Amino acid sequence: MREAIRNALIEAIPEVEERIFEPHTATPDTQKPYLIVREMTETDNTAWAGYRARIEVWPYCEQSSYVEVDKLAKKLVMP
Repeated sequence: MREAIRNALIEAIPEVEERIFEPHTATPDTQKPYLIVREMTETDNTAWAGYRARIEVWPYCEQSSYVEVDKLAKKLVMP
């Protein structure tokens, strides 16, 4: 599943040039822009028998303005 998510992000946001990391792997020296992908656990009280997970994606850009990070964030909204 992680590889499919990574590939979808690479296709949707070519600006990151495949720089997609888990939270613990990026450093302050990591070339920007990049994305952090974090899989969250999800529990609910339904009888549904499948697997469901929530994925958070955090865009990081240079600290110039919010315009660039907003552009990346808009591209993250996937159907």
